[in-house]
Amino acid sequence: MATKQIDRTLLKSMTVKNFRNMKDINFDFGERITVISGKNGTAKSTILGLVAQIFNFEKDVIKDENLSFKTLNNKAFKSQFNEHFRLSDEFDKPGEMDVRYNVYDAYFQKEINDLTLGMTATQGRKHRTVVRGNLPTPQTTNTSRNVTHPVIYLSLKRLLPIPERENERVSNIDYLQNNLEEFTSCSNEIIGKTRGTNITSTKGLIDSSVVHGDNYDHQSVSTGEDNVGQMVQALFSFKKLKEEYADYHGGILIIDEVDAGLFPYAQSKIIDTLTHFSKLYDIQIILSTHSPIIIEKVYDKSINNKTYFTNIFLTAVFGKLEVRKDYDWSNIYNDLMIQTNEVADGLSLPTVNIYFEDLEASALFNRLIISRKIKKVINTLDNVSMGCKSYINLIDRNVPEFKSKSIIALDADVDVKKENYLSIILLPSSQPPDRLLFRFLLSLKPNDIFWKNNRQFTKEVFYSCTNVARIMSRLKIDEETTIEEFDEKVSIEIEDNNKKELRNLFKSFYKDSSIQGVLKKVKTNPFEYYLKCNPDIRAEFQKEFIEKLSLVLTDGLGAPKAEVYTYLFT
Repeated sequence: MATKQIDRTLLKSMTVKNFRNMKDINFDFGERITVISGKNGTAKSTILGLVAQIFNFEKDVIKDENLSFKTLNNKAFKSQFNEHFRLSDEFDKPGEMDVRYNVYDAYFQKEINDLTLGMTATQGRKHRTVVRGNLPTPQTTNTSRNVTHPVIYLSLKRLLPIPERENERVSNIDYLQNNLEEFTSCSNEIIGKTRGTNITSTKGLIDSSVVHGDNYDHQSVSTGEDNVGQMVQALFSFKKLKEEYADYHGGILIIDEVDAGLFPYAQSKIIDTLTHFSKLYDIQIILSTHSPIIIEKVYDKSINNKTYFTNIFLTAVFGKLEVRKDYDWSNIYNDLMIQTNEVADGLSLPTVNIYFEDLEASALFNRLIISRKIKKVINTLDNVSMGCKSYINLIDRNVPEFKSKSIIALDADVDVKKENYLSIILLPSSQPPDRLLFRFLLSLKPNDIFWKNNRQFTKEVFYSCTNVARIMSRLKIDEETTIEEFDEKVSIEIEDNNKKELRNLFKSFYKDSSIQGVLKKVKTNPFEYYLKCNPDIRAEFQKEFIEKLSLVLTDGLGAPKAEVYTYLFT
């Protein structure tokens, strides 16, 4: 039986015999998506550069014809050496680079087993990389040349903020305008938006194509949206190439820090998009990331199909840089996040991320959970905040980080049944933290001991804070209003469809400089005083939180139950 012909060029493996901190390290690549992860300084970007350096798309050596195809931003399908390497005169010596590759070349329908990348010096130039060991062509026996294969390399340079890009000018890409609906739909789906209906392409220091709505333009989009635009533009470059080039044999897309600027939902969706385009246009995608969401998503795919999906995890935890092929997800997560802590003599546990809707929720949580023992195994992410619906959406879409591997502290007034979700815990009180704080301070008498603080934050100062007078007038309340009456007045206002406006009033109150001042110190923190006045609230929440924490540690992160229970419940 004849061997089935493979009609796509594939990078199968790479062995770095010697280059910088890498010695005798082997990398096997997936046919569709390969994720390279590891802590900073583990040579992820260097590995991407070593992959890109052996390919170009300048000549069909079988037909002896030049190839003039360009990407959508009119660049060659190749990567320049200076995009990924800055060589040191002292440490990067000619002859010290020895990298070997195994590539299946679809033009020849053969494997290239002796392809090497080295570094040499020539007169007038200190460094020059040289590819050797390629297959001879019908025209020449010279094997010192790159593999003919289109490659796009998206470096971290793409993340330069739009306002800092000098001499940027708007350009028109007919292909994208002709594929407007597909391009905008693809970009919108990744970011979770529906309002983007236009594409603006720009040229300059960075070439980009971004989707935006009618009420804003390309200069108003976020770094994340721009990052998505550049990645989708690269995918459509391969789409166009396949449509126009009769001898298309696939391509390679390399993305450094694919998750940069993307919120968790977008991190998950970008992998779905890359998987789709990889299959449709035979694109071998190799990317680096620090995102646990992306790493685990590709890891899960690799369990069922190791040929298509590969997770390369780099670690120097044992001294020498190496690829860990035997790591399961919990090992990867702990190493990457440096999340396994020695919480007691001889006892190590993973650390659980805690997410919030806003800073107000985080501030209340930090006074509810004050146990040093608990704080050793949690990581409160104050700088990550999303709305309740976004978190629920991520959980319902089975994103592991949010479904089972973290805890999401939501305001108690949200419409969700926490018992249906392993990772959700509701903060105490029927009111969100900012309204809870307002209600509590309003209820304190002017002679209460709380007002005798070293910041001179008195009841009079409270009344002068942002929006206090407006809130009291709007709700028709005064200092004699009871907690029950306050809650009833708020409910009536919300029922009158004034929820958003009321929420903004309380948020502005919370951000007042006087409020922020007293929140900074435990002695003056009103949340702390509230919990001292209501000790059962803290005790009940902590009990529930410990139970939730133990489930996430064991069921979500795979920590041994005996060790978790010994630590948390004794």
